[in-house]
Order: sequence, then structure tokens, then C-alpha cells
Amino acid sequence: MRAFRYRLAAVLSRAQHTERVLQIELARQQDELDSLDQQLGSVQVLQGELHRRIRESLAAAQGRAENVDLAQLLSLQQAVDEAETLAEHIAWLQQQTAEQIAHTRQRLLEAARSRQVLDNHRRDLAERHRRAELAAETKQLDELATSGSARGDPPVEPPGSEEAFSET
Repeated sequence: MRAFRYRLAAVLSRAQHTERVLQIELARQQDELDSLDQQLGSVQVLQGELHRRIRESLAAAQGRAENVDLAQLLSLQQAVDEAETLAEHIAWLQQQTAEQIAHTRQRLLEAARSRQVLDNHRRDLAERHRRAELAAETKQLDELATSGSARGDPPVEPPGSEEAFSET
């Protein structure tokens, strides 16, 4: 009997490759989301610092009974507005990346299922082939044993069987 050859090996290989590519893509997207989380955290810290500086400037001006430096306050408020716009953009990017991750996870799950189906199919065929080889070998041995007794050859006794039937 011929050696087992899985005819869908190329399809299985492609499914494995697709699964690996999707795993890499998912990891890259997750890294991107982690980076966005860090960036948003940094922007939020910056916003807090800017708000603190505005409060301190106002408190200092009230304590001295002097006029408030409007140019400085306007500059700080502009920085706060820019930080807020940046935070909104980062939050939007996070949402987009999270949606991409969900989509990639779904694709990865489908690819893993497809690969698993092919793996199970290959295993089942290999097991059937092994059983067929074993059956063919057994049939060949049976034919050998029966053809020997048809020629008048004495049956082959297993070792040790003569002692069990001997009369003493």
C-alpha cells in the first residue's frame, strides 16, 4: 500500500499561514491600542497640569490685587483646547482600533475553525489509511497461513504449545 499523502495539504498549509498572519495582525493592533492608551494618559496628565497652572495664575493675581496676565491665560487656555482636541482624536482612534481588533478576532476565530476542520480531516484520513494498511497486512498474513496449510504443510504451532498437550 502506498504511503499516506494528504491531498489537501496545500489548503491546510494556507489555512495555517492565514491563522498566523491574523495572530500577528491582532498583536500589532493590540500594541497600537496600548500605545494609544498611553498617549491618552499623557494628554490627560498634560490637561491636568494646564488646568492647575490656570488656577494658580488666577489665585496669584487675586492675592496680589493685580491685573491678571491675560496673554498668559489665553496661551494656557489655547493649550488646554489643543490638548482636549488631541484627547478626542486619540479617543476616536482608540474606538477605531478596538473595532479593528474585534473584526480581526472574528476573522482569526473563523480561520482557526477552518484550520481545525482541515486538521481533523487529515487526522481522520491518516487513521483510516493506517487501519487499511493494518487490515491489508493482516489479510496478507492470513493468506500466507492458509496457503501453507493448503499445500499440506503442517500448521505452525506457537512455541510452548507442545508442552501443554503432551501426555506424561
